[in-house]
Amino acid sequence: MKRALIITAMCLAVIAAKAQNATGRIVNESLKPIAYVNVVLLSADSTYINGVTTADDGTFSISYDQDSCLLKVSCVGYETRFLAVKEERMGDIVICHDKKKGWGDIFPPPPSHILKEVVVEAARPAMKMTPGGMSYDVQKSLLSQAGTALDVLSELPRVNVTSSGAVYVFGKGSPLIYINGRQLKSDTELRQLTSKDIKSVEVITAPGARYSAGVGSVINITTIKRLEDFMSFFVPVRGSYFKELVEVGGVSATYRKKGFELNLYPYYNNDFSAEKTDFTSVLNMTDYKQKTVQHGEFSCRTQSFLPSASLSYDFSKDHSVGMSVSLNKTLKYDASMNSNYNVFRNDVLQGEVSQKTAYDYDRNNQNADIYYVGQIGKWHLDLDGTYFHSKVEQGQHIAEESSTLEERTVNTSSSQSSRMWAWKAAATRGLWKGELSFGAEQSRSHVNAESHNPEGYIDDSENKMKGNNIAGFLTYGLNLGNWMAGAGIRYEHVKSDFYSFGVRDKEVSREYNDFFPNAYVGWSKGDWAIQMAYSKKTKRPSYSQLRSYQQYDNRFLHYFPLLPPSPHPLLLREWQPRPAAGYQP
Repeated sequence: MKRALIITAMCLAVIAAKAQNATGRIVNESLKPIAYVNVVLLSADSTYINGVTTADDGTFSISYDQDSCLLKVSCVGYETRFLAVKEERMGDIVICHDKKKGWGDIFPPPPSHILKEVVVEAARPAMKMTPGGMSYDVQKSLLSQAGTALDVLSELPRVNVTSSGAVYVFGKGSPLIYINGRQLKSDTELRQLTSKDIKSVEVITAPGARYSAGVGSVINITTIKRLEDFMSFFVPVRGSYFKELVEVGGVSATYRKKGFELNLYPYYNNDFSAEKTDFTSVLNMTDYKQKTVQHGEFSCRTQSFLPSASLSYDFSKDHSVGMSVSLNKTLKYDASMNSNYNVFRNDVLQGEVSQKTAYDYDRNNQNADIYYVGQIGKWHLDLDGTYFHSKVEQGQHIAEESSTLEERTVNTSSSQSSRMWAWKAAATRGLWKGELSFGAEQSRSHVNAESHNPEGYIDDSENKMKGNNIAGFLTYGLNLGNWMAGAGIRYEHVKSDFYSFGVRDKEVSREYNDFFPNAYVGWSKGDWAIQMAYSKKTKRPSYSQLRSYQQYDNRFLHYFPLLPPSPHPLLLREWQPRPAAGYQP
């Protein structure tokens, strides 16, 4: 009964909010509208909320439901602007080519002498339509001078990069990111890859059958293939300030000779985050209503070491092999939260609790990849394998003081060890006026997790999860003059077994066998392009939803994994048919 009550409290958390729309128009110094400008909505602590791109006439409309928000306006060749959302109609917003020149956030008429200056239009990246997305030529634009791959991505339409390096595609969440066909397991390579080494970037918002049915977006980065011998050093460093200094940096060293290439990249991250939280939870009992109103302030300083190394060899222009290894080790974690909460029964105050919480966290990840890329006859082959291991230990130390309610000391601890093996093989060749591609992949995962609370306020847990996913795909795409069209089919077998204290739980364990079709058709001529696409997608429960970490928020609200005795709606898959359409003026 205790567990059921906690779930009820989570589901009945009340957040009062009123949705609003901020509208405006983005213009340059000459008051001309700018299309494809990223307009990102941020919370007061700079957390990403939502994002849109401007239309051909420079206009935008973005919804928000918080009292204090910021707009981040960015576009390649222009300065990035941050504006407070003070009203729904924001009018014209000027962004300037010269970052040293600006005359305010919301547009007032610029001085006449400024309009007399000669403004050199920056070269924006050439765009072209691709199946399910758009491709951007980096080398023929200012993006080649952006800095790192993260800087390039931050300037692309519909893409947002946070200060910590997390990448999001508007309306699609976190994308899968590939560099020359290899999927990235961390953002380390994005920090060390320089913009001058990037040939093009493709942003796919309607992924086809080649990708997992749960993938909402994909970013493909293609680099310039350098055949000459060379040695290089690159020192990427980023810094920002939000209450405290945040800095990340490392040294990228690359050596290439006669087809052999070695890269070393020791990387350090010193991050800080802080936020204020306010939430209300309501428990509707049989004969009374209990409400908890809580306010808290959280701060966290994290230091991590993330070294990586890669080795590759080109046997010829048609055959290459390579491998890479990377680590992610927590060096320091200092986090705390001070909060107060009031407890009401039938809207009558029962007492006030002062709470102080200290957090423990330690992560140790290892990742290894091996790949082969080659051309045999008319067939292009991609083969790769991955091994990943992670161990995370975390906990809380809580002291609750109250003059009217019971005082408590609460300690929680949890550990989770995860292993994953995966392989993927794909073959592609030209056929008639198009391209045929097929392939298969498999991943196996094993997770052991446990959580404890010695005071007995939260039940202990001991879980084991096993997963085995197998998939195959077939796609064909045609190019007929100004028209392009294609279709694909993907099959996925997904099996996950969940064990609690050594006993398999049938209610939580799942097995699926599904087909996922997709199709697209597009037309382009000159500067105009239009595309329509359809794909069948699914959203399945992830292992993160079943993790054993149990978080104590207050004595009436605990965050814990979705365990038996009864299935939870979040444990059921969700079908997501995704029609899409877009145009390029």
